[in-house]
Amino acid sequence: PPVVDPVLLDVRSQTLSTVNLRCLVLKSNPNRIASARWYRNGMPIRTPPVDPQSVPQLRFKLDTTNNGTYECRVSNGVGTSICTFIVS
Repeated sequence: PPVVDPVLLDVRSQTLSTVNLRCLVLKSNPNRIASARWYRNGMPIRTPPVDPQSVPQLRFKLDTTNNGTYECRVSNGVGTSICTFIVS
């Protein structure tokens, strides 16, 4: 499976500030990333299609309704790795 960074990150931000979550793929064998999908509290987040070869990122304005656990699940032909962000 791909090797990703960060594996776990605690993100604390002020309400109404912009949060930018990035999941960096350090290495992958095979190199081709098949998909990168974002989840919040286990539920898929609708995001526009992105090039899986780019750095998966999610930007949003923080408010009390979108605190939670965010995951970026990156897959290649061998397996899936997860970047987890605890946002508050």
